[in-house]
Amino acid sequence: MAFNAKNYWESRLTDIFSSRGVGHISFSENYNHWLYKAKIRTMLKMIQHERLGLDGKKVIDVGCGTGFWIDFYLGQRSEIHGLDITAVSIEKMEKKYPDGTFWQKDISSSEFSHDQRYKLVNMWDVMYHIVEDQLFENALTNIANMLEPGGYFVVSDYFGAEKAVVPAEHVRYRNEAMYLEVANKIGLRHVRTIPLYRFLNRPMNLPTSLHNRLGPLLYAMDGFNKRIPPRNLSLALFQKID
Repeated sequence: MAFNAKNYWESRLTDIFSSRGVGHISFSENYNHWLYKAKIRTMLKMIQHERLGLDGKKVIDVGCGTGFWIDFYLGQRSEIHGLDITAVSIEKMEKKYPDGTFWQKDISSSEFSHDQRYKLVNMWDVMYHIVEDQLFENALTNIANMLEPGGYFVVSDYFGAEKAVVPAEHVRYRNEAMYLEVANKIGLRHVRTIPLYRFLNRPMNLPTSLHNRLGPLLYAMDGFNKRIPPRNLSLALFQKID
């Protein structure tokens, strides 16, 4: 039976609507706090490297979940929109951000349509939950269609892996070559990849209670890493060719 992403995330976020629910569910809320600090650090590096200039620009967060990235882009003074596959996320986002614009849609659907165009499409920790290859290609195509000419797409995945990594039914990590195979067909060019985690975000041969306390140390260690990890997440930036 095929994995049903909508049902999975509707149930998970209904039960755990927090950074742990949208993050690494095996670890504590505090450990997930350090994961998200690393995401912010890495995203700021990408913005600075590429001089993205998001002040006043339209951005959409695909898989907006609990609104973490909504807050981030509001801090960048962007015009931020949100999209999620679950009703629970959109309902809570509309209450939390009454002036915001949110849609409940499936980015991987072949029937997806959207009449807005964006400077940047943000997709953290979502693409590798689209496990079927055809749906993955659909998602990339739909994202390309949402970008304005010269617009950017930022996405996290196992870009340094040798091949696909499938640790669970709801996860399929893909490498850079798998993205490029589709991106080259739909007018997206790869701009840059930078490491996100090397030591964070992976189980160790330690009691979970001890590992959960190591977040600050692993965060600091990841700050010195310059290499794209083969078995952990990195952040890639693609640009829509004019």
